[in-house]
Amino acid sequence: MALVVLFGAIAILASCGPSGPQEKTFGPPLEKLEEYQPATVEQVFANPELYDKMVVMDVYIDEVCPAGCWFFITDKPGDQVRLYVSRNKDSFTVPESIKGLHAKVYGKVTASNTGEMLEGHRVELID
Repeated sequence: MALVVLFGAIAILASCGPSGPQEKTFGPPLEKLEEYQPATVEQVFANPELYDKMVVMDVYIDEVCPAGCWFFITDKPGDQVRLYVSRNKDSFTVPESIKGLHAKVYGKVTASNTGEMLEGHRVELID
């Protein structure tokens, strides 16, 4: 009996250890990267000509939905200007643990009655 308890305790402790390395990419591979033009959060808000365009943004993840279905990005950590990013038709989610990390975010700039946003296609964490 003591042996069963010992193995049970070892199994529980092993499952509580640190998980493996964090995923670095979220979303499907993109085939036509040349279609994505570089842009910043500031440029999205200042340039209506970016609406309906595919962009790639070198940004920081500012806030993440607990379910991972949306997040906010900024050009620099602590910036007050934030852009809302939604996932592209249920294509992927991101973990809350990426908050504060540097990333490349690919997506399509859209606008609605709530303002500018990015329809996210892919996120790549930058070391």
